[in-house]
Amino acid sequence: MKTNLSLRGSELAQQKPVFLDILSDAWGPVSNPEGVVNIGLAENVGRLGALIGEFAGRVAVYDVKFGAIDPFSHEAVRQYEQAYNQAQRDGIRIKALVLCSPHNPLGWSSRKESFDIHLTHFGPTGRCYSEDVLAEYMVFCNRHKLHLISDEIYALSVWENPALPDSVPFKSILSMDIKSLMDPSMAHVVWGLSKVSTLTSVSLYCDNVAKSHDN
Repeated sequence: MKTNLSLRGSELAQQKPVFLDILSDAWGPVSNPEGVVNIGLAENVGRLGALIGEFAGRVAVYDVKFGAIDPFSHEAVRQYEQAYNQAQRDGIRIKALVLCSPHNPLGWSSRKESFDIHLTHFGPTGRCYSEDVLAEYMVFCNRHKLHLISDEIYALSVWENPALPDSVPFKSILSMDIKSLMDPSMAHVVWGLSKVSTLTSVSLYCDNVAKSHDN
């Protein structure tokens, strides 16, 4: 049967993803008062599987255990230092540190639970790294000649919350004095339009951020 779906969309449709159940049970004040109120959803399983298949055998994620340590703190940077040193002892070559900054707003809760965060970790709850913590990560990367990849796709999804007056504001590494902290050629920023503008699969990549800072 002819279809307008992409190949990936067709493959995903055959799997009958759970969100189809949500779409078929839309809330209505009279017609379906017990239905689901849907303010927007997405399914990224297909793309995730493609990425895993593409990079399998070439890139691996190294686990960093945080326990009860706040992953936004200076102490968390020291956990990365310990993990990096252990990887070196185990003969594992670490090439980059990936931060999601700000974190995914629908990530895990950061209150009293234990953290088991990957090098490319997501969550918890949309929090931002402070400038001094970001600076320490950059010094850490510079010390070990690691690439720093700052995923700032949620940069425009941050706003002041009167209920959290002491929350840390978003700080892009593009606005920092990168040259004083690390090799600018090793610092990278990733941003996209898929979250703010709902333009799925449209991504922007900024390399050599020192030039952006100078301009």
